[in-house]
Amino acid sequence: MYIPHYYYIISVMLKTGEANVVPRLWSDFDGTAVELVTWRNPRNWAKYPLSGIAGYIDFLRGVKSEGVDIGGIVTARPNNFQRRRVTARSIVKLGYGDFFNTDNTRLSGSHAAKASFLIDESGQAPVGMIEDLPQHLIPTLLKTILLREDSPRYPLTLGIVDTGHNDSYLEDTIATFDRSPAFEVAASSNFYAVEGEDFKLNLTLLQSYSEEAGRDFGVKLKSSI
Repeated sequence: MYIPHYYYIISVMLKTGEANVVPRLWSDFDGTAVELVTWRNPRNWAKYPLSGIAGYIDFLRGVKSEGVDIGGIVTARPNNFQRRRVTARSIVKLGYGDFFNTDNTRLSGSHAAKASFLIDESGQAPVGMIEDLPQHLIPTLLKTILLREDSPRYPLTLGIVDTGHNDSYLEDTIATFDRSPAFEVAASSNFYAVEGEDFKLNLTLLQSYSEEAGRDFGVKLKSSI
């Protein structure tokens, strides 16, 4: 039985921003652009061939229609020849190359390196990121932001895929923020706003990958400047 994916948008932004800049969207790969398979499956060992997630292309199309640049893939996959080769083959085979060049694929090797890349990118323009593992990326991202001397210049917006486990994780995360005197948390229907000393996180719940959802993501990414 098909269980629809859900998506959270999380915006990490400075309290001040600039207009007239073009946001850029990056995407994770496994569990975000391609379906996960069990660890016993040989296709998991080789990371090829893998099926695309339904509606992903429509989502990218919707984001792009709002004037957002599609950056490419940034993933925690190890940066070696085999992983680069099969990732590039999947991008071409699944039609994702219509939105970004295979050269714009960053195999960072870890969530820490992925977080640093996104923060570096946000020094040039507002950055969007689609991610299915918030339990890894969000704490790493926040830790990196707080430890670095250079805070993100522009907003960083994360679209978090929920396959049935991220709801409770995000609720627990919000509860942790709410208990901390370092953060202020405001909540409304399907929306959370968390403010720290020099950044703000916004969470909003989307439904499935679709062109309409992509347009909505693009609008929020642009309006968060």
